[in-house]
This record gives sequence, C-alpha cells and structure tokens, in this order.
Amino acid sequence: MTNAQTKRNAVPRPTRQKLKTRVADLEAAAAQGILTRDQVPDLWQFLNERRSATAFNMSNLFSYIGVALVLIAGGWFMVLAGINGKAPAIVATTAIFMVTFASVGAYLWFIQKAHVGGGLFVSLAVVMVPLLVLAIMALDDHFLYAPSLTMKQELIIEGATIGAALLALIFVRFTFLTAPLFTALWCTSITLTDYILRQHALHADVHWQYSWEGYQSIHHLHLQTTLAFGAVIGFLAFVIDQATDEDFAFWGYLFGVTSFWVALTGLAVPAGDGALFGYFSLNVAFMIASVLLQRRIFLITGALGATGYVFYLAVDIFKGSDLFPAALALVGGLIIILGMVLRKHRQSIEDFIWNCIPDALVRLLPGHRTKF
Repeated sequence: MTNAQTKRNAVPRPTRQKLKTRVADLEAAAAQGILTRDQVPDLWQFLNERRSATAFNMSNLFSYIGVALVLIAGGWFMVLAGINGKAPAIVATTAIFMVTFASVGAYLWFIQKAHVGGGLFVSLAVVMVPLLVLAIMALDDHFLYAPSLTMKQELIIEGATIGAALLALIFVRFTFLTAPLFTALWCTSITLTDYILRQHALHADVHWQYSWEGYQSIHHLHLQTTLAFGAVIGFLAFVIDQATDEDFAFWGYLFGVTSFWVALTGLAVPAGDGALFGYFSLNVAFMIASVLLQRRIFLITGALGATGYVFYLAVDIFKGSDLFPAALALVGGLIIILGMVLRKHRQSIEDFIWNCIPDALVRLLPGHRTKF
C-alpha cells in the first residue's frame, strides 16, 4: 500500500450504512480484548435501545400515526371552531392540549426514559404553538373579517413556532423536533418572498403588473428568491449536520434542497440551451453530493434533473420526426440499463468519487452517522 493510500484510509468517510450487530459479535470482540466480558450485556442493551428508538418498527409506526391523527384533529378543530367564531374556546382548549402534551412528553423523556414517545409528545406541544398564537389573534373581532393574515401576523406565528422548537431542542434532543422548526423556516421564506414581490409590484405600473411581461418578471423574481432561501436553509442544515452526532439536519436538507431544485428548474427551463446544460451539470453535482453527504434527497433531485435534461435533448433532436417514439423508448431503455449498472457498481463508483476528493475537504464533511 502506498503512502497516499495510507493517508487516504486514515481519513474516515461519513457513512449512514446499517450494521447488523449480534451478541456473538460483541462476545468475539470481548474474546480479542476489545471489550471486557462484563461490558457485553450493557453494550448489547444500549444498542437495542438505540435501534428501537430509530428503527422503523411497529411501535414507532403507531407512534407517528398517532401524531398525524392528532395534527389532523387539531386542524379540523380550528376550522370548525373558527367558523363559529369561538376564539376563547380555541385558546383555552389549545393551551390545555399544549401543556398536557408538554407534561406527558417531559414525564416520558426524563422519568420513564421513553425517548420516542416523550419526544413525539413534546413535538406535539410545539405544533400547538402556532395554533395557540392564531387563536389568540382570533380574539380580535376584526380578525374574523380580514380576508387573510397580514405579513406581520404570519411572521409572528412562524417566529413563535421557531422559538418554541429551539427551546424544546435545548431540553429534549429529539430529531423530529426539527420538523416543525424547518417547516416554520420554510414558511417564513414564503412570507418574505411574498413581501418582496408585493413591494416590487407597488413600484410598478398597474398595466404592467397584469401584462404577460409583468407576470414573467414577478414569477422570475419569485423563483430567484425561493432559490436563495433554499440555499440558505440547505447550508444551515449542512452546518447542523456537522455539529451534531444525531440526524437533526434531515428536514433542513429536505426543505432546502427541494426549494432550491424546484426554483432552479423553473429558472433554467426557459433560459435556453446554455443554461440547461449548466442545470444538467448542477444535477450531476447533486448526485455526487449525495455520496459525500450520504443524503438521498440530493440523489433524487439530481437524478430527476439529469433525466429531464436527457429527455429534453431527445425531444429537441427528434422534434417533428417519425423516429421520436423510437428515440424516446431508446432513452428509457438506456436509463434502465444505466440504473442497473450503477446499482451493480455502486461501491466502485463511490470509491472513485471519494478518491478524487482531497482529504482537507473530507474533514469538512459531516462525520459518521452509522445506524446499528
């Protein structure tokens, strides 16, 4: 082995691969002196608890289904009560639910050490915050007659949700708590985007606003703003991914990358061949990033974008030709074959990508995220 290879192997790669651990593996480690015999039972119990907290099993499935039903019930209650103008009842009921959820979650998390159940109840308490703030706003008689929420009201609701989620994360480090956090951040980006568009429209001619040129300009600005916010949220998720051992960045990557990619697609499609090739290149970079960051959202968006570009080329080249159906079938077949080749040689491709990355860059990537 060369010195370069030795140096490369010394730098660990981030990974989220699953390791199937058995008691026999721990006993073998104890036989080699890596562990003591007394440590095997405690370590096995720890690994089982960690696996049960993150695995997709029947218990966790029912827990998340319960969360979904509570959220649906909460939204339904708000709609029914709001129609009847019963704001005080909404405030009292929502506050009772929020305190109850928080209390049960704290009891399960800190006393019973049931982290999945406790974390989900605390998450429900956080989700009650925007409903409570909205209900408090509804106490004002003018609120019922307003056609929609003002930007200030929307930012207050979103800011309260972000603050509640951050406060909960200080005491309860449960990864699902980042779902309402990043959802609120994403909603904030939409609110600010709409504000920017309204300000832009205020300084524009009325006839221009309702013209095709005005629509295109406003739509283009909307995409640019969404692209910027998606990049910011994605970068924030990357920073969180670097700083934490558990996966607190999943929802940030989901919202950030999706927003960025959708806006990027909207900007690239009408911009011409040069921009579309750049779009294709960025999607290839996304697929490479999925290897480096071990995040499937990059692979999904990158594959969709790259496939869309290949389809665009097929349409452009064979436009108006009787060979178009055959060309389309050929492209589909080649994509299937490419998928099979990538699946078969996935490890070799990932090794090649890693060998092309400087060690200094590898050290900047998020660390191991191994699932047992």
